[in-house]
Amino acid sequence: MTSGVCQPQTGDTMDPDNTGSDYTDETRILSLNSPAQVDDAVRKLFCHAKHCLYVRAPNLDFPFFSSKDIAPAIAPLIRGDLRNHVYVLIDDEKHVLNKCGRLVELARKFSSYIKIHKLPLEYRENEELLIVADRSSYLHMASKHQFPASLGVAVPARTRQLLYRFNQLWERSEPVRELSTLGL
Repeated sequence: MTSGVCQPQTGDTMDPDNTGSDYTDETRILSLNSPAQVDDAVRKLFCHAKHCLYVRAPNLDFPFFSSKDIAPAIAPLIRGDLRNHVYVLIDDEKHVLNKCGRLVELARKFSSYIKIHKLPLEYRENEELLIVADRSSYLHMASKHQFPASLGVAVPARTRQLLYRFNQLWERSEPVRELSTLGL
């Protein structure tokens, strides 16, 4: 990774004590009060994930999702174990296909690792942002316009609740057909 996208930085929200470790054993929940803080937290969750990412972002509107940084952030995850995955749950596939070209291309190229599904209309009740990394940390925001967002680091109980919610939505979703190389 030449870009340094996932390099630890002073003040890194994934390392509240600046000890250089990925996660602390201590439970941490931080409030994020601006779009820039949320976008930075999204990037850090992607960078710190070792096994699985679960993403519920209706239109993938935060800048990280369409940036050049997404490929080097996901690369270590998809180069790892065959059981590693990224699950992305969206509302509007046309918007995502047009605005998030890098993620779409990664999903096409690494379709065994990256799955993008869309929710049926009846389940698109809000603009909730939810990211769960490795079943232990999360980012949750009720709506992209409603602050604060919560970033939980090493919070397995709350993360399990949010992952359960994600899985309920995932079960009702369907794959984005346009991502299939054959369109099937």
